[in-house]
Amino acid sequence: MLSLTLLVQMAFIGSLAVMQKTAEKQIEDGLHGQLIVSHMTKVSNLWSKIAVESVRVLSHPDFEESSASQYVKEIHEEFATLIQLLESSPSEQASIKTLQNDTDEGLSILGKARDAWFYGQVKKYHGYLKDVGRVSDLCTERSNKLLDQFTKTQQDNYREQIQSREHLSLLLFTGLLINISTALIVAYLFTASIARRLEQIGKNSIRLASGEQLLPALPGSDEIASLDKEFHAMAGALKEAARKERAVVDNALDLICSLDADCMFLMVNPASQAILGYEPKQLIGEFFVNFVIEEDRQRASSSLQSLRDGIAIGPFENTMLKSDGGTVNMLISAHWSDDDKSMFCVMHDITQRREMERMKQQFIAMITHDLRSPLTAIGGTLQLLSAGIYSSDSDTGKERIGEATQNTERMLKLISDLLEMEKFDATTLTLSIGDISLSSVIYESIGSVRSYAEQQNIELKSSATDIKVEADKLRMVQVLVNLLTNAIKFSAPGSAVEVNCSEVEKFARIRVINRGKGISPEEQELIFEPFKQAKRKVSDTRLEGTGLGLAICKSIVEAHHGKIGVVSGDTGSTFWVEIPIADKSK
Repeated sequence: MLSLTLLVQMAFIGSLAVMQKTAEKQIEDGLHGQLIVSHMTKVSNLWSKIAVESVRVLSHPDFEESSASQYVKEIHEEFATLIQLLESSPSEQASIKTLQNDTDEGLSILGKARDAWFYGQVKKYHGYLKDVGRVSDLCTERSNKLLDQFTKTQQDNYREQIQSREHLSLLLFTGLLINISTALIVAYLFTASIARRLEQIGKNSIRLASGEQLLPALPGSDEIASLDKEFHAMAGALKEAARKERAVVDNALDLICSLDADCMFLMVNPASQAILGYEPKQLIGEFFVNFVIEEDRQRASSSLQSLRDGIAIGPFENTMLKSDGGTVNMLISAHWSDDDKSMFCVMHDITQRREMERMKQQFIAMITHDLRSPLTAIGGTLQLLSAGIYSSDSDTGKERIGEATQNTERMLKLISDLLEMEKFDATTLTLSIGDISLSSVIYESIGSVRSYAEQQNIELKSSATDIKVEADKLRMVQVLVNLLTNAIKFSAPGSAVEVNCSEVEKFARIRVINRGKGISPEEQELIFEPFKQAKRKVSDTRLEGTGLGLAICKSIVEAHHGKIGVVSGDTGSTFWVEIPIADKSK
């Protein structure tokens, strides 16, 4: 646009310069013409004066001293000036020279007429006069013709000057109009260009705010283009920062979300899938309290309402529902934003922490009940024996010593079970895997508990099998002994405990069946966890368990890539174990 304006201005100035040059030339030609006409007029006047003076000379013998000689000198000077003035016009210069020759001829004839007059040659004198008249007429004719020609040229030049002035005025007016129009057009285009480019920057700012792709960067190197390039660079930096921030949120183990004023999910990170079992899109648009257990909903609503009201509260706990019907304990930290009219929440899964706290409490209770109480009883027995109140040979003394021995055995078993569990928790257990016969495992296991079964008046039954499994024999015997011991412990005297085996696809299933009181479905889900026991009444003479036996069995079976479970009704329970069958092709 600036180039166009500059081009128009240069064209206008160039036209003015040409017209000015032409006008100067016309003025110069006009002055030159006026000078020629002036000298031509002088030539005509001098010729007339010479003719008059020539007649007067006839009555004056001293011709050389008369005015005629002065006029002759002047006319020669005028002719010389005219010839010099007409150097640029050869044809007109030739006409002047012709007129000069005619004038010289006339002057020569006048001189001859004078001589004829003085010498009384009347006839020659009259003849010369006729020749002078002829030459005078010819000179007058030529002079008038040249004068008319120069006058006409002068008039033409004058008209051209008038036309030039008119053209100049028209050019000035047209140039002014074109300049104004060009300036307006350029100003409009320039303003429109700036407005369009600024509008693009404005659109880019809106696109940046809405997360859309920016329009391409403006070309050029001016300030607006530089601003747009800086804007694109800033947008790129913001996008990269947002990407990194989003990566942190997406890869966070905690559930990070935002809620609107009605506690409806606006944004949820992918951790919801791992924690609650819901994909983010399943939660967005749903109310938060719908995923809180019924008992905690009122407390959750009150906590969130306090945050919306600007009341500062610390992190609070809620139990939330999972997609599979389970629950998860969450520690929620939230912040309400008045600017965004939304609440930003970070929900940390503390289920494992709560479970560890529960296990810690159970462990402390177990230590209190299963270690301190027996130790207190043993200490009391020893004090009574040392004080002589009981004698080791008396029936009472033997009974108290037997109870102390039983308590000691119970504590040793508890410590052994704890050490066994520690091996599995620390993943330090080493298995000696090989192809073993289940018949030998069952035989050795029954042999280990036969004495205990006879004491409880329980019959042990088993069926022969030729199934072989890939397992550690000692550990499998440990598992089966534990299951048989529990079955005997919770069976009514006079009943039977049965062991049988079968193949289930690529696994061997071992079943231990008792006819005692059944286990509730709720207890079945927890019975294989540490320090958990079924709440079934048993005889006071039986050895109480530590709550670790089934947990140890589960760890051993899972280390063999197997499974363990229980099926129970109102009466009787069946504990089953599945272990991979040995490769029969070996």
